[in-house]
Amino acid sequence: MSFNSLPYIIFIIVVCVLHYIVRPKYRNTVLLAASYFFYIYIDPRYVFFLIFSTVSSYFVSRIMERDVEKRRKFWLILGIVLNIGLLFTFKYLNFLGSSISGLLLQLNMPILPRINLIIPIGISFYSFTVTGYLIDVYRKKSSPEKNIIDYALFVSFFPQLLSGPIERASNMLIQYKKTRKFNFINLKTGMTRFLWGLFKKMIIADQLAIIVNGTYGSLSDKTGINVIFAVIAYSLQIYVDFSAYSDMAIGSARLLGLNIMENFDSPYLSSSVKTFWRRWHISLTSWFRDYLYIPLGGSRCSKIKNIFNILIVFTVSGLWHGASVTFIIWGAVNGLYLVIGNIMSPLYKKIKNFLNIKDSCNIINLIKGVVTFILISFTWIFFRADNMEHAFSILSAVFGKTTGIFSVESLGVDVYSLIILGISIALLLIIDILARKIDILDVINKNVWLTYMVCFLMIIAILLFGLYGTGFDPLDFVYFKF
Repeated sequence: MSFNSLPYIIFIIVVCVLHYIVRPKYRNTVLLAASYFFYIYIDPRYVFFLIFSTVSSYFVSRIMERDVEKRRKFWLILGIVLNIGLLFTFKYLNFLGSSISGLLLQLNMPILPRINLIIPIGISFYSFTVTGYLIDVYRKKSSPEKNIIDYALFVSFFPQLLSGPIERASNMLIQYKKTRKFNFINLKTGMTRFLWGLFKKMIIADQLAIIVNGTYGSLSDKTGINVIFAVIAYSLQIYVDFSAYSDMAIGSARLLGLNIMENFDSPYLSSSVKTFWRRWHISLTSWFRDYLYIPLGGSRCSKIKNIFNILIVFTVSGLWHGASVTFIIWGAVNGLYLVIGNIMSPLYKKIKNFLNIKDSCNIINLIKGVVTFILISFTWIFFRADNMEHAFSILSAVFGKTTGIFSVESLGVDVYSLIILGISIALLLIIDILARKIDILDVINKNVWLTYMVCFLMIIAILLFGLYGTGFDPLDFVYFKF
């Protein structure tokens, strides 16, 4: 049940109605039932893993609270092993087995049998949710939740279940305790935010996906310029697609009177890779900061150890995204960017002071922004590639195919669609720039007629220019596979 499908539209309307007509004390139960229905609708097999993760972490946190101080660490480790172990088994066991088999094959030894395991959708997200919760309970930053309904809802709340944001107990559990009354402002804000996400997904991301998939799937007949265009297109696609999901998740939650955290903050307007990672997938990067980077020592250690800490965190981040060498390379290269940036920072400051360059210089910031975008786009090649051979083929096409001209015909979309796509991306850029200065939703919601007009225009645009209709299968969001 994808957010950009008619069944979900019907689902969210029904859930909202039921949520507000039942007595307040039953509203969390309604949302929990809706969340499990949403998950079971996708594939009933997955629900058993979600239940196991929820129940195990619930009881471990309760035992951790009651047991003596010396044994609290044991319960924490057990809880983490149960949940991260579940993630490892289903997501990485085949990858580990294949790697070992490859080594055994080189030694002319019998290889390991391959075990085909299903990967429960969303497991990377809810495993990190419960692991962060257990660590917070251990650190006494959060009290163990006693109400199993509220805790199960915290783990499985349907807007964020499949692709985040990866929430914290300190933000969500307190909201579940409050009485949520129907609020017209929440309705307007939620509807506007959801439609903006739907606009981004169906008009921009899905059109970009056609270009990217067509080019990456058949490199032999594409010119170097076309491949470069597709590399840039993928940089935009993954941002628009994932931020669209986050918009629709935040909008869905707001309709129910709940606020989940922002996951993006105009990352492609960043003037450095470091700033980019503060604004990209905020819930995941902050999770790694709080639960891995800082425990490793963070920046409060020797420079050498800090370098290792950064590389470890980004390599693990790459592995979190998928069991593939390409994801590990993607993470490691991003980590290397930050390491080089930290090493070069003193020299850059000296040059900036010598040349009297101000931080507010728009031209310099624009140049830095373009360089950052190019660096990040380079890493997305490994992220998108099917394997290392595919990644090297893309790199070869980018840097090796110096002949040939740009071909619109080979993109897979017509000129009319390209014009609509260009206008939509320009609109997205304007919105991202404005969002850094003002609260756009607040401005829109101050005038009810402006809200209606904006929503109406987005609906018309989606109906006229969105990808849907007979024979069209709504494209899954990119981060569903992680």
